[in-house]
Amino acid sequence: MHMAHVDSVTSVTVFIIVIIIIAIVIIIIVIIAIVIIAIVIIAIVIIVVVVTSVTVVIIIVIIIIAVVIIVIIIAIVIIAIVIIVVVVTSVTVVIIIVIIIIIVVVVTSVTVVIIIVIIII
Repeated sequence: MHMAHVDSVTSVTVFIIVIIIIAIVIIIIVIIAIVIIAIVIIAIVIIVVVVTSVTVVIIIVIIIIAVVIIVIIIAIVIIAIVIIVVVVTSVTVVIIIVIIIIIVVVVTSVTVVIIIVIIII
């Protein structure tokens, strides 16, 4: 009776110890699994971040280049317009001046001719 009691106690304690060991093993496995999953997730996140950051940087560089090119094109267009305007206005000014000179010369020569004719008459 006494031995059976001891046997039952020892068997219960062994059972409890086995359960504890199994629990510890399961916990360790779970922790290792969580760590591995976490590492994998972190690695994926890092890779994604790096890839996206690289793509973002590339996109930003492309955008900057595009903006610079657009600005240069706009500047060239503005300069061309200014040059054309200046040339056109200068040409028109020159033409106007020439016309004025011609008119003045014609008028003065005509008046001089008229005066000479009047004097002769």
